[in-house]
Parts: sequence; C-alpha cells; structure tokens
Amino acid sequence: MSLTDNILDRARPVTLYELVPPTTRLPDAEERVLEKAKAVQGRVDAINIPEIVDETRSQLRRIATRDRVEPRRLAQRIQQEFSLEAIVNRCVVRNPDPATWLEETRKHYGVRNLVLVGGDSSKVRYPGPSVGQAASLIREKGFDFLLGGITIPSRAREIDRVCGKREHGIRFFTTQILLDSNDIVPLIRAMQGLEARVFLSFAPLSDPRDLEFLRWLGVEISAEVEHFLMDGERGQQRVREDCLERSIELAGRVLSNVFGNLPSSPPSIGLMVGHINQRNYGTSLKMLERLKEIYEGLVRAQA
Repeated sequence: MSLTDNILDRARPVTLYELVPPTTRLPDAEERVLEKAKAVQGRVDAINIPEIVDETRSQLRRIATRDRVEPRRLAQRIQQEFSLEAIVNRCVVRNPDPATWLEETRKHYGVRNLVLVGGDSSKVRYPGPSVGQAASLIREKGFDFLLGGITIPSRAREIDRVCGKREHGIRFFTTQILLDSNDIVPLIRAMQGLEARVFLSFAPLSDPRDLEFLRWLGVEISAEVEHFLMDGERGQQRVREDCLERSIELAGRVLSNVFGNLPSSPPSIGLMVGHINQRNYGTSLKMLERLKEIYEGLVRAQA
C-alpha cells in the first residue's frame, strides 16, 4: 500500500522516522544519512525530511542552515535505493513562484508527499503564499501530492489553524517534539470528527543543550519535565544513559495519555521519531523500537 492509503486508513498504524538533510561540506555525509534510512527500512512507513532554513528568531541558530543536501535529492535517493517513501517539508512562504518548484519535485524527483510549512514569525511579510494558498494552488494545478502540515499544540487558537488547513486539502499533521501531553490532548479532543491524521513527534534527549535547542524551536518545557529528564536525586545532572532512558519513558507516557483521552470520533494518530543531533542517533533507534510497540498496541486496542 502507498503512504497515502496507509495514512487515510484509520485502522492502520503509521510510523515515520525523521532524517535531517546533511551538510555538503563532508564528502561522505550524504551516504551516512542514507545508511540511517537503510537502518529503518522495513520498520517505518516513510522518512520525513525537514527543510532547514534561516529563521527570524532573536537567538542565534545553533545549526548551520546553508550548504545542505537538498531535501528533494535526499528523498529521491531514499525512494530509489530503498523503496521507502519519503516526505519532503517545504517552507512555501519563502517562494514567490512555487509552481515551478512543485512541478520539478513531482516530475524530476518523484516526490509524492509534502509537508507545507509557513513562516516562523507573524511579524514578517514573506514573498510566497501561505500554507492554505499553496495547498489551493496545488489542487488547481492538478498535482497529485499527499499534503501535510505542521501543528504547534501550545499555540493559541491552534484548532482553528488545523481546521483551516484541512479545508484546503491538508490530510495529515506532524507536531513539534512532545515532552508532555498538556497541550496535545486538548488539541486532539478539539479535533473531534476531523478526517485527518496527527503524527505525534518524539526524540531522545541526553544533555541540557538538547532542551536549550528545543526551547529555541519554540517547544515549551516545564520545570517538572526538565527535572525529570536532567536532574538526579542529588541535584546533579543525570548520566547520559539515564537521561536517554527517561526521555523514552516520558514519550511513552505522552502516547498513553493521548490514546487514553481520545474523543468519541478522534482523528487518526500516527507516530514520528527522530534525533535532533548525531549524539542521540543510536538511542533514537531504540526509542523507535520501543514506542512503535507501544503505539501499535494502543491502535489495536482502540480498534
């Protein structure tokens, strides 16, 4: 079955793994990322590939945005070499003429799955269309993409944004990395009756710098969660292995809380696992294995 069929089948569990486009400065970086895709072949339904762009935030960015392999190229190689579907994220607001990019993406790269991404600041006037406008353009041009979007559960009036994007043809949503269920549970409950799939996103953490980076991305992290992940019983930073294990435990709690509080006619739930840096890559595979088992059990129980 295609990814589209899987996502639209409410009874089917769907799991994604996220891989960040590598730098072009190292000659073997692209091959290393492809090895990571190979490592999850047969264990996930698709690879999600974010687009790394310069953002208008007050803090300095910790990772380079330039000199990276183009997501479409990485997606093309993954699909050709591993017969594993890929999803390309595209920040549509930055492109004043998206039609050419869309046609190239479908015809020359063979990409069929997109996540349309908006701007990171409401105070900036971007040259390109909004997510809704881009989705409408794709429909008008007759491009047969499966369209996804981003949802930020903690954002005010997020349910209005989700419903608006769904009206424009967005069929699935990926969340920010989740560290608790305080915002995602109310959002899922507000999506009562909405025909869409929401991928709950997780990544292992091992260092205070990981939390710092997530805060830069806009993830809200409570003092309770930070203490659980990073602080030992004697007030000292936990050893790396303990912290990673606890981040997996925390993700399992979020999954269980979401499924335990679903409305009577909920959206479909999906799972996405990634790693925010190379340091945590190995544990992300462990997290993927553990969470997928929990997730698939919860889907079966729901059915």
